[in-house]
Amino acid sequence: MKKNYKSLGSEFSLLNWEIKDIVGNISLNEFKILLSIEDNASDNWFEKVLDYFIENEFYEYACVVRDEIKRREGNKMRKPSK
Repeated sequence: MKKNYKSLGSEFSLLNWEIKDIVGNISLNEFKILLSIEDNASDNWFEKVLDYFIENEFYEYACVVRDEIKRREGNKMRKPSK
């Protein structure tokens, strides 16, 4: 598999990628890991990525995004209010 990661210094962010470039350059497992550690992604970004993957029939990637959205929603509900 071709590894052509764009980076900013030692930091890597999926937000710096064009959505269409993700599938060809990042394996499904790598995407799952990177998505789980992406802290700066907004709900809008997740929805945009999910819509793109569904529209272009990248269903495995869409499932990863859907699962990450559900995981984050679950974490929001579990956090104690201060």
